[in-house]
Amino acid sequence: MRRKTLIVRFKGGLGNQMFQYAFYKKLESLNPAREVLADLTWYDNQDVKFVLSNVFPGVALKCDEKGKMRKEYEQKHKNRNFFVKVIHKIFPLCRFKLAEKEDGVFQEEILNYRRGVLEGYWQTTKYWETIDENIITDFSFTKANDQKLKDFLELIQRDDTVSVHIRRGDYLLPENQALFGDICTLEYYERAIAYMHSQIENVKFVFFTNDVEWVKEHFDIKDAIFATDYMEGETPDWCDMYMMSQCKHHIIANSTFSWWGAYLGKNASKIVIAPAKWLNGKSTKDIWQEKWIKL
Repeated sequence: MRRKTLIVRFKGGLGNQMFQYAFYKKLESLNPAREVLADLTWYDNQDVKFVLSNVFPGVALKCDEKGKMRKEYEQKHKNRNFFVKVIHKIFPLCRFKLAEKEDGVFQEEILNYRRGVLEGYWQTTKYWETIDENIITDFSFTKANDQKLKDFLELIQRDDTVSVHIRRGDYLLPENQALFGDICTLEYYERAIAYMHSQIENVKFVFFTNDVEWVKEHFDIKDAIFATDYMEGETPDWCDMYMMSQCKHHIIANSTFSWWGAYLGKNASKIVIAPAKWLNGKSTKDIWQEKWIKL
């Protein structure tokens, strides 16, 4: 086995894949002599698929084919003798496998990890802020050619639009409620919308949601725009993120999907409103951007 090889294990949907890719690229930039590989085997038996390279043509990854090297590292980690276990307890960066300690919290020492398997979501720009321009370039979307999408794009670029991401669906499942539930409440969105009204004279709200009937029932907003009116049927999910990024301002959910939609927005004076809590029972103190407004 090559001595200086890092394996970054990817998992989760598009938003998580983007964070993991940015972290991967930062590691790659730090030491050209150290090989960095992506392990994508988590997706082999999941309904969620690895779509990053399909969405962004500029993404470049070197893969650990079939997780071979990752499995070798994990076997070494498993077969450690008592002395090696003591050394690894004292010096965690010497381990063959290292997991992220806490979601959305920067661990600077991780960037010094020499070789082995890294598992986590790495959801903070603090890992890769020095190569931010490169990451944004890599995350250039494939342009949609559908005429209805072009009409939608023209509409949201013409006015002072605010993307509003309301995620229900999987967030309402009992197994997800403990972590994600009761954060982006109706009250949160009402306060965020009121704030946007106070700051923007002719504001228009663009709703992105997987439960449009619930949104129409609970929000009575003049000239509201619903993404589902333009993106139905075979439209890929990433189009929602792209269209979010084209809005002038953003109200996001506690979701990495709308986090990236807001982050990739190019309006220099954009207002971004995010929930003050991201996950129940976790601080995630580094996930928010400094200028974002937390409600």
